[in-house]
Amino acid sequence: RKMAKQSKYFEEEYIEAYLLGRLPIDEIADFDKAMAQNEELYNTVNEQRKRIASIELTEKAILKEHFQQLDKKHQAAEKNRLRSVLAIAASLLVLVAAGYFIYQATKSADTHQIYISHYTPYPVIEQGILRGENGTHQVEQGLQAYEQGRYAAAIDLLDRYLTTDTGNVFVQFYLGLSFLSNDQAEQAVEVLKPISERANFKLAYQAKWYLGLAYLKTGAIEQASIIFQHLQQESEDPSIQRKSKAILKEL
Repeated sequence: RKMAKQSKYFEEEYIEAYLLGRLPIDEIADFDKAMAQNEELYNTVNEQRKRIASIELTEKAILKEHFQQLDKKHQAAEKNRLRSVLAIAASLLVLVAAGYFIYQATKSADTHQIYISHYTPYPVIEQGILRGENGTHQVEQGLQAYEQGRYAAAIDLLDRYLTTDTGNVFVQFYLGLSFLSNDQAEQAVEVLKPISERANFKLAYQAKWYLGLAYLKTGAIEQASIIFQHLQQESEDPSIQRKSKAILKEL
């Protein structure tokens, strides 16, 4: 449905307030409804969400560079003050600790960048999820929240549904994706790992792909590499094979 771009919903400040949780509850509901009815608005919100994520990553990189420069100045000052073997030994310990911190920070930023460059939300498929089940309205709301990028709401709705239908692997799959998209990678690993190992689950390879991304986000490079090596060799989805190969080259 068409919506005038002069509408406040298209204003950058209004969208930012929505994404940062600053809108009143009643306005959030109206905005969610407007997005569901207007594809252009939905795409505009997604683009601004990506810009905010990119800005946050840039700010982290600037902060990291700032601390690296401070550390270099600190090392130079320490060298000027060294006058004894004991002082030299103490300085070496400081340098080792600082080097390890910088290495870990660099590694974390690299894996996070790889994650961002390869992550795209998996679309909602209705077959096997919504038809003929108790509590389907709750699931529909949860999946709609997932599609609209309201991942905390999706987690709440899908998790509550699973208390009554613990074996629904499709709902578990989207719960895991909601955790991942909500920067809760460790919880995503807990949900996605068991369902990715179920041979009878038709989205098992997709679950394993997002499990690998979740490992990347936590900085668990070894576990992520094992996942992507397996997908490169055994996935029945050629696109997952290609993407896994690309990630392994970057790692």
